[in-house]
Amino acid sequence: MNTHSKIGKVKMIKRITFIGLMIVLLIVGLKGYSQSDSSYVEHGQNREQIRTPGIWDRIYFGGNVGFQLGTSMFIDLSPLVGYHVTDRFSTGLGITYRYVKVGTYQASTYGARVFARYLFTSHLFAHAEYENLNTPVYVRATNDYQKEWVPGIFVGGGFTQQIGQRSFFNLLLLYNLAYDQAKSPYSSPLVIRLGFFF
Repeated sequence: MNTHSKIGKVKMIKRITFIGLMIVLLIVGLKGYSQSDSSYVEHGQNREQIRTPGIWDRIYFGGNVGFQLGTSMFIDLSPLVGYHVTDRFSTGLGITYRYVKVGTYQASTYGARVFARYLFTSHLFAHAEYENLNTPVYVRATNDYQKEWVPGIFVGGGFTQQIGQRSFFNLLLLYNLAYDQAKSPYSSPLVIRLGFFF
């Protein structure tokens, strides 16, 4: 195994470890700051405690996971955390890590995104998102790839379906307003995402 290959694998392991650590810190931090509010109702001489929804009840987790193994390898990890500001409006943030290997070519893409959603009906919602990914970009002058931060501004909508007591399946259809064919890690400005949320 050559030195460049070893360095590449070490860098990939460091990036995956960093992303995993950030997810754990985010979850622990949110749980630590969560609280539950309580109020009391008087029933004659008896006082009964009633729990009202706290911040933890408004937080949801989810994202997308994808992979392909074989002669061509593709791994996509895109977790997110969201907060219901109201019953219909939510906002949140997420991180993305992608690894691609085709023949001798291998590359990692990573970054973060913030999003907002508005639920029109129990199944349909509007979605807007800003994403910034560090991805390999082909440079014609050097006939090689170099890493660049590439922004994306996505607008569109989605369909959500409950599949359990507290779990949902989402299908999103988004359009990238900042699509740059020469730099974007996406093959088209139109992006379809499938995900699960809890």
